[in-house]
Amino acid sequence: MERLPRWMVGVAVAGMLTALASGHTRWALGFGTGSCVAILAYRWLHRAIAAALDASLGRTPSGTMTKLLIRYPLLVGVVAFFYWTGWLSLSAVIAGLFVPLAGVLIECVVLVGSSFFTGASRPPQIAS
Repeated sequence: MERLPRWMVGVAVAGMLTALASGHTRWALGFGTGSCVAILAYRWLHRAIAAALDASLGRTPSGTMTKLLIRYPLLVGVVAFFYWTGWLSLSAVIAGLFVPLAGVLIECVVLVGSSFFTGASRPPQIAS
């Protein structure tokens, strides 16, 4: 597993455990639901981009386009479902949808920090 999905899962678990420790069970479940949907959408997007950029394939796999088309309607559908039913905290579900952003920000901080500790003054040159 790559580092970015690990950060996302870590943020999701930390957010859920924090909410559970403070006694907000509905909020924790809503945050977990939003996180799962967001991480799933990230995985679909990542695999679709990898398949599209893979030069060895003649064409992209058949389910790739379907996953890309269903990605945003799925996100909107999850938010609308919990808005209308009120089963879980809507704010928690929406906060969970931002877990990939938190993972990206953590990865940026780690990369910048590692560049300071390794003494790298600039990124490596791309071979032409």
